Amino acid sequence: MKNQRQIILIAFSIFYLLSEFTNIIYFSILTAICLLIIIVQNMPLVGKTNQKISLVLFFFGIMFLIKTNSSIGEWITAISSNSGLVVLFIVLPFLSFPLYFEDYEKSLRQFSLKHINNVIQFGNLSGFLTYFLSALLNVGSFPIVYNLFDKTVDFTDKDRTLWLSMMRGNTAAIFWSPNFVAVAVILHYLELPWLTILPMGFLLSLITMFSNWVTMYVRAKLNEEQYERKEIPYDLTPEDNKKLFKLTRTFLILILLIGFFNIFTTLKLLVIVPIVALIYPLLLAILQKSFSSYIKQLKNYYTKSLLNIKNEIIIFAAAGFFGKSLEISGVGEIIPSLIKLDSIHQPFLVILAIIILMGALSIIGIHPIVTSTALATTIGAETLGISVYAYAFTLLASYGLSVLISPFSGMNLVMSGLTKHSSWELGPRLNIIYCLGMGIIFAIIIPFIK
Repeated sequence: MKNQRQIILIAFSIFYLLSEFTNIIYFSILTAICLLIIIVQNMPLVGKTNQKISLVLFFFGIMFLIKTNSSIGEWITAISSNSGLVVLFIVLPFLSFPLYFEDYEKSLRQFSLKHINNVIQFGNLSGFLTYFLSALLNVGSFPIVYNLFDKTVDFTDKDRTLWLSMMRGNTAAIFWSPNFVAVAVILHYLELPWLTILPMGFLLSLITMFSNWVTMYVRAKLNEEQYERKEIPYDLTPEDNKKLFKLTRTFLILILLIGFFNIFTTLKLLVIVPIVALIYPLLLAILQKSFSSYIKQLKNYYTKSLLNIKNEIIIFAAAGFFGKSLEISGVGEIIPSLIKLDSIHQPFLVILAIIILMGALSIIGIHPIVTSTALATTIGAETLGISVYAYAFTLLASYGLSVLISPFSGMNLVMSGLTKHSSWELGPRLNIIYCLGMGIIFAIIIPFIK
């Protein structure tokens, strides 16, 4: 059964890329068929909450399409609507391969120890390292950063500082990194090129990182937190510096490659990132003579990582099907009048309302990808009185803050596994006040984006 799941996942990814490159309907049909098989195979394996929500989305999507006598072509379009997002999750683990071509962990640890002199620097460094690695690996960065900092130095309330900095560093990268599903899906539905959001996205991410520094600074001063360095050597050798430079270069080349394809081809981001993820690590392994490490990671990917991609597949497939069924059936045209966002004539209030709506739904288990898909496909930016770019960042900010407070988000579930604390404690309890404050700040800034 395991081999069947792996084979279908790989075949599905190949058919999707072929359909995007050739526009041959035959490959689109095979993509839809493979996705149906994948849904059937994985539905019994996902968490109960995601399973129930996904089944509800599939049920209503099916009802909408039946009621409107949709054609076979429309059914295929709806089923394969989020195929690109599913493929993105299937291939993203390839981007972590280069981290195993060298012993970067030791050099990163030495760098961290060298530059940590107080709790504020501890939080800043762990946050920025998470931000840097998350842009490449998303939540795959968490085990790396956590293992680096968990046993380095001791501070009062060190654990809480580390957890918050990691989560906020990951959230900051969501405003621009092409390796985040939120970026891909929102740009896809709003039909925006990735490069056009890059400058403002980077600025909003820095504002998020600055907010983390401010909250840490205030907490440290109010609580008069002290630190106590452990007796661990922390000198950086020339070899350490060389490895850190190589890691930075690896990251920058990845971003430049994605930008190159974005500028010089007509390919969508959901095609560009999978192509780069498949090709770049392999080329890097050949150039760095690390092919044996690449093969080792490939085997680990096939036997473990590929089989762990369950919840994401189901929730994104369900959200895409539901969103496309709303569009095809015309039911989506009713949603704006039900939500009545167009009756709010102040951009600040309408943006804050979207942030609160997505956040509240995420706490009860509705993944923000579902809400953002529904909003992007049914409500236009002009209806809200903001630019399409402001709308994109509204959805990205809402998505990022929702993931921070949702006990069901991948980020909080990964953090829960690492820290052995409940995702409810890490999500709503730690972040709800921060998210409300950041929601107000984003609602003030975003309307000015044109």
